[in-house]
Amino acid sequence: MEFARRLAVDTATLTQSIAVVDGDTVLAERSLRRRRGRGGGHSGSLLSAIHGVLAECGMAWSDVDLLVAGRGPGSFTGLRIGMACLKGLAFATSLPLAGISSLEALAAGSGATGLVVPLFDARKQEVYAAAYRDGAPVLPDCAIAPGDLARSVAALRVEGEAVTFLGEGLATYSDTFQGMGVLLGPAFQSPRAALLGLLAARLTAEDLPPLAALEPNYQRASDAERDRAAKGLT
Repeated sequence: MEFARRLAVDTATLTQSIAVVDGDTVLAERSLRRRRGRGGGHSGSLLSAIHGVLAECGMAWSDVDLLVAGRGPGSFTGLRIGMACLKGLAFATSLPLAGISSLEALAAGSGATGLVVPLFDARKQEVYAAAYRDGAPVLPDCAIAPGDLARSVAALRVEGEAVTFLGEGLATYSDTFQGMGVLLGPAFQSPRAALLGLLAARLTAEDLPPLAALEPNYQRASDAERDRAAKGLT
């Protein structure tokens, strides 16, 4: 295995998740649900938490083969913090850095077969969502209105196929998907870094972009960017 020992981090949601994976074994995982608002974000605790998880495994940076970041989509601030932290660590340690969809990691943790639909609340009456059939993407990561997602899932579904919805977006929009399939509960609301690390087992050096080119998958412009565009500013 090219990258045997992987340290993975996801900050796409309010859950800060960090894990160390060796081959197909999860050595350590730590997840902390942050509160929303001032003082509740990831920035104040992420780096120390990463060092803590490494220490829990008795590992040094020289023992790590690959860093893995959850690319989102998700919280703009959370994604920026996570990616900036891991880019800084990659630069300081000369370790390669990979990015994997946070929605893919969430779907992989469902244990479900058939059509699996992970979704986060994107606010502004939208969700960040994707769809996978037995692990293969059939609807790419997108920002979409819940009703439009429901129609897309109905069109994708094969007759008799099981459909599973999961993710923190269900807390707001469960009524939209009621009756369409299984709605998993709060235990499945956020992606686990361990799943990011396990998914990264498929990667080789040729799959990794240059460090400077790896960016979060925001899916849409931030409020500040939209305001600037509306004012004709660049």
